[in-house]
Formats: sequence, structure tokens, C-alpha cells
Amino acid sequence: MAFLRNHMLLLVVRCAMAILSWTLRAIDHVSFALNYVVQSTLALLPGGKSGYPLILPAPDYHPAVFVTGTSSGIGRDVALALAQKGYTVLAGVRRSEDGTKLCNAFLQFLKPLMAKNVPANGTWYAEQLRRVGRIIPVLLDVTVNGSIEEAAQIVEDHLNRLDIPLAGLINNAGISGSTPMEIVSEAFMESVFAVNYYGPVKLTQRLLPTLRRNQGRVVNVTSIMSWLIGPGYGTYCASKAALHASSMAWRFELANFGVALSVVEPGATRTPIWGKLEQQLANHQRRLQNLGSDPTPLGLDHRPSEADSSTNETISTPSSPPATDQNGADSSTESDGPRGSTVKPTGSLSAPSVATRQLYNPMLQRMQSTQHLVPMLSFPTVHCVDAVTHALTSRFPKITYHVGWDTRILSAAYAIVGDAVIEWAYRAFCFS
Repeated sequence: MAFLRNHMLLLVVRCAMAILSWTLRAIDHVSFALNYVVQSTLALLPGGKSGYPLILPAPDYHPAVFVTGTSSGIGRDVALALAQKGYTVLAGVRRSEDGTKLCNAFLQFLKPLMAKNVPANGTWYAEQLRRVGRIIPVLLDVTVNGSIEEAAQIVEDHLNRLDIPLAGLINNAGISGSTPMEIVSEAFMESVFAVNYYGPVKLTQRLLPTLRRNQGRVVNVTSIMSWLIGPGYGTYCASKAALHASSMAWRFELANFGVALSVVEPGATRTPIWGKLEQQLANHQRRLQNLGSDPTPLGLDHRPSEADSSTNETISTPSSPPATDQNGADSSTESDGPRGSTVKPTGSLSAPSVATRQLYNPMLQRMQSTQHLVPMLSFPTVHCVDAVTHALTSRFPKITYHVGWDTRILSAAYAIVGDAVIEWAYRAFCFS
């Protein structure tokens, strides 16, 4: 009986989330329209911006977009959607097999059009084939300067060969991880910032001359946790907050060149990250329960981690310094790590004691006990796809896209009720 009750409850939750998702898409498009009205009105005032140039695809014309972190999750779905809309998607992947899988997924979309296409001019299917774009995988490790330079050169070579402009750069690759701040290792902090902050900044710097020449767009995918700071995620939140702050400065600096920069802030998004995060928390539990026999500090376990594009995140085991980007990049396998050197602990900080680390065991247990609820209450990636598409195709792209009910409601709550109430809600509903 309990089995049936639980499945009925799950069905009700899924139906409710589907209805909320449809409603949210309608609200998103209303928000896009209101943003256009507001910004076009402000453009008439002194100091107003008259709108950004558009580079839109057309039949037989497929401008390029470079998207990082396309192995799965948000990055994968953004790449597929933009290719279907007619863009030439240069898809950043860490492994060649990930690029093959992405191309095969796009081929599944093309098969019906190719099967029904007939030679006669003017047919609907022939016209659709002229409108769709293509996907070209590009190997990229965002933690390695040499890989960034090589990928940027490949992008520019494709632009010259196909005689198309670079319409946009979408910095989606990133990693996540949870470790309490008192016991986080220096190697883990370096790894998270290498992928989440230094990587996007250095890639944007490298491609800015091309984007400025083409008057393209930059879209940085951050996270709700750039401002919704949660216990156990201090390092991750700090890296996303740094990227958000840099993005706001860059938006002002690039506006006079006709280059628009927008930030996409996803909340809980339905991607493979949640299964890996549950596995990650279980690993923390195992480590904390066996500290006597395994004294390695959290953040220094050398097991390889798996990559995942999620809210913009890849999940990597926080007890491993070789953090992976959304393309699966292992920052410890190359000599050119963050800021041009291999990530290595300096040894200046002593590892936390066993007793200190065990203080955080109850917090991790509470996080693990509530983690399985998040996937049921998350939204599909289509909302992120809509936001990125609007940022690329509107004359007046939004400055910040709050993606998901949680992001919208909590951003309003912060403005209305303040930090104290938000902290109380955390303690009452998540960590009581």
C-alpha cells in the first residue's frame, strides 16, 4: 500500500511540475517582451543604448556560436537547439567521443527531414534542410592555456573556411562540489576557480577581438548560487559570484563596441548532476567515517571524476584535486593549469584535524537526506535554452536571466524580506 501511495504521490508531483513548467515558459516570454519595452524606452533617453546588432541565421546562412560544456545537460541541449535554429554550433567537448554522441543526437533530428526531402524545388522539407545548421565538435580543456589557444584557433579557422561571423560565445562549462569551508583543501579551491572563473574569463579574452569585429554576444551561465549562498558550497558559490561580478563589469566595458553580455542564472535544473551529487555526498560520509584509517584531507583524493553539464555545472568529487569541467577536463593532467601553472597545494596550511572534520558529519548527513527531493522539484533544461536563445537573438537582451521558479521567487524574497529570513528558512526546512 505504501508503494502505491508513494508512486501516486510521485505522479502528482510530476504532473504539477509539468504544469508549472508550462506556466513558467509563458511567464518567461512575457518577461522577454516587457524587457524589450523597458529597454527600448530607455534607449530614447540620454545615455540610452539603441539596441545591439543582430546576427541571425537564414536559409543557407549559418553564423557560428561557440558553446562550452556540451557533453550533457544544459550545454548539450543548448547546442542542439541552436543548431536546429540554423546556427553553426562549435561545441566544446573534452573527449572526442562526447562530440560524436552530440553529433549523433543532432542527426536524429535531421533524419525525418532527410527521409522526406524530395528533389523538387520549393518543398517544405527542402526549405527546412536549408534552415538548419550544423554541429562541429571542438576539443577544449578550459583549465589549460594551451587548450584554450588551440580551441580558439580552430574556431577562427572554421569562421574563415565557412566565411561566417562568430555570433556568440556561451560560457557554460563549470564544476560543482561541496566541502565545508573550514576543511576545504587548497587544491579543491584552485580547481573550482580554474574551471568556473579563470577558464571563462581567459576564453572570453582570447575571442573578444573576433567578437568585437563581428559584434557578437557573450552569454555567461552562472548559477542561483552566485548569490544564494548555502552551507557546504562556499567555494562553488564564490567562483560563481566572481564570474557574475566580472560579467557585470564586462557588460559596461563592451557595450560601446556593440558586444552584448548577458548572465543566465539557472536554479534547480533536471540534469544528471543530481545523481552524481548524491554519490558525492555519500563519498563524504564514507571519508568522514573512516578518517582514522584514511587521513587524506578532503579535497586530496586522487580518484578521477566524471563530467556533467548541468545548471552549468559539472559534478566532481570534492575530495579530488583533478576537478573536471563540463567537458570532462582533468585540470591535473596537463602542465598548464589555472593561471598558467599546475595546481599544487603550497603546503603552507596544515590539514584540519580528524576531530575538526568530524564536526561537519551531521551537516553532510542532513544534506544527503534531503538531496533526493531536488530532482523531483527541478525544471527541464528548456528554460535555460529559451534564456540563451533570447540573449543571442534579441536586440535588447536581458542583463540577467533568472531561470526557474526558485530563482525568481528567492531573488524577490531576498529583496523583500532580507538575509535573516532566508537564513531562518535554510535552518528550518533544510538543516533542522
